[in-house]
Amino acid sequence: MHSPGPHRAPDVIVAGAGIAGLCAADALARAGARVRVFEADGDVGGRMRSATLGPHGIECGAQFLSSGYTVLPALARRLGLDGGPDGGLQAASDLNAVVRQGRPRRVRAQSLLDPLRSGLLGLPAWLGLGLALGREGRALRTLPLDDLGQWARYDADTASEWLGQRGCREALAYVTEPLLQGFYFLTPESSSAALMLLASGFGWRRCANTSLAGGMQSLPRALARTLPVETGRRVASIRQQDTRVVVSGAGFEATADYVVCALPAPFARQAWTDGDALERRLLATPYSRTINLSLLTRPGFHVPAALAGVYGVLVPRAERRYVAALALDAGKHPPARPAAGHGQIVQVMLEDRAAADRLGASDAQILSDVLPEVEHYLPGISRQLQDCLVTRWAQAMPTVPVGRAADVLAYRSRAPASRQRVFLAGDYVNAPFTDAAAATGLWAAQAIMRAVSSTARAG
Repeated sequence: MHSPGPHRAPDVIVAGAGIAGLCAADALARAGARVRVFEADGDVGGRMRSATLGPHGIECGAQFLSSGYTVLPALARRLGLDGGPDGGLQAASDLNAVVRQGRPRRVRAQSLLDPLRSGLLGLPAWLGLGLALGREGRALRTLPLDDLGQWARYDADTASEWLGQRGCREALAYVTEPLLQGFYFLTPESSSAALMLLASGFGWRRCANTSLAGGMQSLPRALARTLPVETGRRVASIRQQDTRVVVSGAGFEATADYVVCALPAPFARQAWTDGDALERRLLATPYSRTINLSLLTRPGFHVPAALAGVYGVLVPRAERRYVAALALDAGKHPPARPAAGHGQIVQVMLEDRAAADRLGASDAQILSDVLPEVEHYLPGISRQLQDCLVTRWAQAMPTVPVGRAADVLAYRSRAPASRQRVFLAGDYVNAPFTDAAAATGLWAAQAIMRAVSSTARAG
């Protein structure tokens, strides 16, 4: 057995080529480490998955980025996606709608007045929510949006409890609940107030939506082209043996000085069984589920006037049966319009419980169940439907229960133990969105390089 000395770059294996694993591998390789990436699937990107449907590029998982993100926009610019100085980043619409009493109420995340003007909230509810959030204004303006741990001061209550204690029941029903379910497929009763307030920080800072011209998966694919990624390698076991780590799966085994375990928590928990109490809590994270239906309409279909120019539609639980959110690609990049002779793309995302009940159902059955509800918001779409792609996500988003922000803070803050050789990365070690996942890859890479430096000094 040996340790990486001052004259030998460390060998690092990264398990998982989602955005967390790829960011870890990229940072390590740029720091001089020898890196190998193992990925179970035949392609990289995890839940950043793009595809084509008819003539359209579509997103089957993560739908957009934010100007409040820090890691991914910088990475896109460095990689020069689409050859442009902006890295292929495009401004996307911030005009959304939330349903109340069967009607979509148009709101922009950047406007504090829109919930009142649209009738989404009554005046007392709007004032109450503004007062509750205004008291936390400094945190909403300054705490990092890519680090859930820094919001641990709000980790004592669920989002539902936090709002209830402040008399914000109406805002809970028509602002927070549809946001948590529509974006993360989570409920306010099971989610920490830390996540709710972090998510509110994007609106408080008036962050804008952005997208990637080549599709969300263009970023992980471009990153993977600069790295030694081996697809079709499902890591089933990670075992530390003194100062080396053994990684194995069906038909392969490899050893390294360090491992970044960037698998989703259920798979990481099966592979890495020797973690300490803090790691075991993080690895026990359950995930929400969703099913994404990408609908391609015939060329003659038009969205109703109430949704003209709208990008996202959130459906509160009081209003929905199965559908948590709709994304109307025609409203994503206004004033762009569908090309002549082309239909439109409508993305439909199911709520967690509805998805859990249908993960094993056929595509035809799922479409049959969901289409009548979609028809309520988009009349005529059933007759104008040309094609449909169904994507099932059994691990859509990690849950963020009370206590998770405190655990994230503890995990990120602690100094690596002298014998620590396995480091966790992924959105379950942070907040449930792509930039937060990417940040954990950077944390893991930095922790490994600090451990290497410490070992070299000790030697």
